[in-house]
Amino acid sequence: MSGGSSAAMGIDGAVDIAYRHEIESADDPEGRRQELIDRFEDRTDAVRAAARVGIDGVVQPEDTRDRIRRAFDRADADRDRDWPPKKRAINPI
Repeated sequence: MSGGSSAAMGIDGAVDIAYRHEIESADDPEGRRQELIDRFEDRTDAVRAAARVGIDGVVQPEDTRDRIRRAFDRADADRDRDWPPKKRAINPI
């Protein structure tokens, strides 16, 4: 599984804010805080988040260099010679 995560803020900070009262009132505040962090960490990994929100794909870190190289190779390909030349680089709105 990937080492990345997808969250608006770090899990530690979010737990500290959202569960402050619960943590403070626990018999073992640091233990309870760690339990909450552990509970939410597996919910924010990048692959799991991508599957739930419709992201087209997740590139594993070890595949990144090859994916970028292939994208650049495709970008360098000559345009089809049968197409007429463009009058403007970007169509006017």
